[in-house]
Amino acid sequence: MQVQSMFFKKRAAEKLGDELLQGNMRKAKGKFVDGRAKAVAEFGVWEEVRAHAAKVRDRALANLDAYLVEFEANATRRGAVVHWAETAEEACAIVAGIARDNGERKAAKSKSMVSEEVNLNEALEAAGVEVIETDLGEYILQLAHEPPSHIVAPAVHKSKEQVAELFVKAHGKPRLTEIPAMTREAREALRGHDCEPLAERVMTGSHAQTEGDEAELHAELRGLLDRMLIEEFKRQQQELVPRVTRDPAALAQYQALEQRLKGLLGISPRPT
Repeated sequence: MQVQSMFFKKRAAEKLGDELLQGNMRKAKGKFVDGRAKAVAEFGVWEEVRAHAAKVRDRALANLDAYLVEFEANATRRGAVVHWAETAEEACAIVAGIARDNGERKAAKSKSMVSEEVNLNEALEAAGVEVIETDLGEYILQLAHEPPSHIVAPAVHKSKEQVAELFVKAHGKPRLTEIPAMTREAREALRGHDCEPLAERVMTGSHAQTEGDEAELHAELRGLLDRMLIEEFKRQQQELVPRVTRDPAALAQYQALEQRLKGLLGISPRPT
């Protein structure tokens, strides 16, 4: 993946006039924009949790050197081998060297943004290693020879029809029109890459969690999530109120929620 930010304004102007792309994005809006807005509204303490996540991220970045050393120590203790690289080229050379030293000619990849940023696929292919993307969105873009357009949904700019055309060319099968059938076809194609040998040469991205003095941040997050649960349990109770006097099942649900609320609020149950 090459840095393209200097071309953003020019490309944005061009893509605004791309009717097919604009149509694809309008279809995606319901899932990503409207769906996100609905989830945020239901979450209850969204802004507080978001601020907490930013605090965790900023703290990690401010102490990244120490956290990386801590990660290496923990990973090594668990049997992993950690390699250090200062540049994208050096990182690719390390991975290609591991493949070469082990005689590997095929590698399965799950989603990894770092590998996109350093152009790992291209480096491995240049070294004679066939790369198989196993994330559906990344697989679609691999067939299209395109970089991802979104960190969460890499192929969000592609229409169902465009994906169908890619599958016809790649799989040599009749065109499918229904998404579940297309997904099944992709799964079958990926499983056809001799899965047993692939199990020994798999690459994946990862998230690291440190074991440092994070008690304060964890306690803050626990408090935020408890608040969210309290609000949700109270909302469910309000919905049950009109039914509790005539529906034993609703009454039982109400009482169960009451016990969970007391637990979250630190209220000891009355002795019976």
